[in-house]
Amino acid sequence: MTSGVAVQRGSLDDLESLRIGAAAADGNIHLALIHDFNNFASVVTTDQRAVEAMGHFHRLW
Repeated sequence: MTSGVAVQRGSLDDLESLRIGAAAADGNIHLALIHDFNNFASVVTTDQRAVEAMGHFHRLW
């Protein structure tokens, strides 16, 4: 068995890319953040959608 880490580059707005990366992974570490604190409600909404997109595949286990 080989272990390692792969970086999934993209955007928090690209939910399809996040789904594809999550589907190929054993787990996720979400470290991204949009630093637009003048528009914080939108930042939180975008982050929530990204987490839901990535988490969908791991709930299926």
